[in-house]
Amino acid sequence: MANILIIDDDEDIRLLMQLILEDRGHEVSHFRDGYYALAAVTEDSYQIAIVDLFMPIVDGLELIPKLAAAAPDMRIVAMSGGGNAGQATNLLKAAESFGAATTLMKPFSVADVQNLVDDLLS
Repeated sequence: MANILIIDDDEDIRLLMQLILEDRGHEVSHFRDGYYALAAVTEDSYQIAIVDLFMPIVDGLELIPKLAAAAPDMRIVAMSGGGNAGQATNLLKAAESFGAATTLMKPFSVADVQNLVDDLLS
């Protein structure tokens, strides 16, 4: 199973994703902002990072290229539900140009998260 990093300022989202992923046997670490997550990546090995785009201190678009540089083999998922649907979609597309392998739109289902992680690990 994989070691997965979740970075989101919403504690409910972090805990929900942790439950979903740990139920599938993955190890999960989570942080409320990019500052601490970036430090964690330099100390541990993660296969996947799921990064919210709207966070205080270090936002997702700033964090994604830093994570990609610090851990080039890690697959990065950009996640957002912020703004209207069109704005969130545009930001998620932009995140791919910053280094995200794929995207996840909030709200998401349990199956969305499971399938996304399965696809990234296959």
